Amino acid sequence: NLNNNAHMYVAEIIENEDLRMKAESQLNVRSEEISRVQNRYVSILENMREGLQLIDFNYRYIFLNSSAVFHSKLLAPELIGQKMIKCYPGIEKTEMFAKLCQSMEERIAQTFENEFIFPDGTKEWFELRISPVPEGVLILSLDVTERKRIEDALLQANKERADELLLTASKMSALGEMA
Repeated sequence: NLNNNAHMYVAEIIENEDLRMKAESQLNVRSEEISRVQNRYVSILENMREGLQLIDFNYRYIFLNSSAVFHSKLLAPELIGQKMIKCYPGIEKTEMFAKLCQSMEERIAQTFENEFIFPDGTKEWFELRISPVPEGVLILSLDVTERKRIEDALLQANKERADELLLTASKMSALGEMA
């Protein structure tokens, strides 16, 4: 009887080991599938035209895609884990940062255009979309600097043309009064 119990015990151990190995194999397959999906999504985020930044509740950069890093004029290691105010001294005094804080604290989404002045004095315009997420806020940024330059040039050209028309109309009015 003791011998019979030992055989049953060994058979149960072998059966449990087989089940464990099958479960482990299924887990490995599932982990590989999840890893492939994650890599695909990270690749999508990395190759977006828009910059994507994930900012935590302490205003630290958690994630930036390659477009956001390019927009930043810094390197990813200089940003990841760092507070925004350390990377961009004075940013806390900007309207953009006030809107970022509002989105963070009130959990509201916002879209606006912002002229960003970099530490080297250069300026670029970005369309920003800020959305609250469980980790803090997500910022999508699109460089619209060239469009803003064209708009400004068109406004200036229209102003000059309007000034010319007013001057011409004034001269014609003066000539009409002389006659």
